[in-house]
Amino acid sequence: MDERTIAHYQRQAYTLAARYESAGMEQHHHRLLALTRPGMRVLDVGCGSGRDVAFLRAKGIDALGIDAAPSMVEAAQAQHPESAPHFYVGVLPELDVPFGPFDLVLATAVLMHVPSQGIFNAALRLREQVRPGGQLLVSIPLGRRGDPVEHRDVDGRLFHPYSAVEIQVLFERLGFVLRQKTEDVDGLGRGVAWCTLVFVREAGDRPVREIEALIWRDLKVATYKFALLRALCEIAQTHPKASTWRPDGSVDVPLGLVVALWMRYYWPFMESTSFVPQSTGEAGGRPLKFRRSLTALAAACRPLGGLTSFHLMIRGAGLRPDLSHMAWSAAKDVAEAVVKGPVAHAREGEMFRYEKGGRKMPACFSEAGLLGAYGTIVVPGAIWRELTLLGHWIGESLLLRWAEKTRELSGREISVGSALELLLLRPDPRRETADAKALFVEVDDLRCVWSGRRLDAATLEVDHVIPWSAWHNNDLWNLMPSHGVLNRAKTDCLVSLDVLRRRRDPIVGIWELHRSRYPARFAQEARQALHPAYGPGSLDLAWSGLLEAVETTAVQRGLQRWVP
Repeated sequence: MDERTIAHYQRQAYTLAARYESAGMEQHHHRLLALTRPGMRVLDVGCGSGRDVAFLRAKGIDALGIDAAPSMVEAAQAQHPESAPHFYVGVLPELDVPFGPFDLVLATAVLMHVPSQGIFNAALRLREQVRPGGQLLVSIPLGRRGDPVEHRDVDGRLFHPYSAVEIQVLFERLGFVLRQKTEDVDGLGRGVAWCTLVFVREAGDRPVREIEALIWRDLKVATYKFALLRALCEIAQTHPKASTWRPDGSVDVPLGLVVALWMRYYWPFMESTSFVPQSTGEAGGRPLKFRRSLTALAAACRPLGGLTSFHLMIRGAGLRPDLSHMAWSAAKDVAEAVVKGPVAHAREGEMFRYEKGGRKMPACFSEAGLLGAYGTIVVPGAIWRELTLLGHWIGESLLLRWAEKTRELSGREISVGSALELLLLRPDPRRETADAKALFVEVDDLRCVWSGRRLDAATLEVDHVIPWSAWHNNDLWNLMPSHGVLNRAKTDCLVSLDVLRRRRDPIVGIWELHRSRYPARFAQEARQALHPAYGPGSLDLAWSGLLEAVETTAVQRGLQRWVP
């Protein structure tokens, strides 16, 4: 949970507990009785004043409660002394709960206090506490929001604006089946509606458990497992056509693409003004295999514009000879670290394996050359499916765990927040959108791709077909000219399928414009994200790939649809 939110409940525990006890909860308690019977075991996560635990125990149900604020636990014990031994301190997502798993787990008014980077991990922890065939009840507020930037109320509490559909999809992807969905008024008359979702956990585990086991197994050495899984999540989400399905159901992922992502992930650590260890050996004078070569490359690129310029150069014409030599040296070291580190260690569970291959490395270092320079990582099909469905959640969870591991490796000298800042650094997207805008203004009769309205320098803005917030993707096929008013109205929404189909010709026209200026880059990006067989005469393949990318993103992320 969010630390500032916990601090508020810690300060105001007794006042809040008294307020919660006065709430009208008849409808909620009626629902709880319908879900339980005497002798069942129930866990209330975020139990607050202990109201629901005390109610259930009075009905012969073996209920216990946990809360993140120690003072709130004390207040619950004071409010309900007959149930005092059954209240504990526990914080999502860690949740070290005794006596589990349970027949029913309650998470009432809890998940909106969990930051987005921790929500997947929190969902996994809740899942662990529900026995196969057991039930999970989740409630989230509808309409209660904090400020639009940090999503905090006047007391500093986090109210992340998760939608009901978003939470439903998250738990369904983790093996739960939705059985009930209701909306209730607020028991304290605050003018807020609450959506309550009741799930049943399917018997049997999904492959996501194997992913979680890999994350938690042998984390003492380095951050390599986080980097590998983060890269695979990103490829599954935003470069799905770069992978290839085998007849046996497994998937080939180009090692070169993983290497490219690792170079981006670790680049900020190499550039940091303070030393940021990424393995236990670094404290003893044994640096990462690629620290020296990647640090040298980052230093050489710094006068040219750093990571952003490196990213743009390798996606375009490639690097000049001296930088190419340094980049290939760093890439070789990174590839060796990937293969001999997390890929080899994951063989214990037969999760991944490496197969040699690849073309001869060209002299000029580019993303296209890197993509084909090495062999492949073979991923089981069931694991790849989970990464495809849940990659955005798993990826955000990995960032938090990676940051926590970095703090541990530094002897707590580097905070989780500082580590997250480094992990979140990306090439500046404004450079690429600025280049696209410069290309668009050269068009004599430029039209908004969504409305057909004529654009000039004052009204032109660059829009992402798939929002930047969802994919972090500045591929050329994703950048479109839009009227500023419409672009701001669309914000983080996806255009409706009908609109997308109606605007096919204008979209393809912009693709042809991009392709005329940057033919090699457009082709590579289209092959990785839209269709592996894309070629100059196969825009239909790219179009079908765009429809697939938009619709799968809509289903998996629960994004709103927009009609201009």
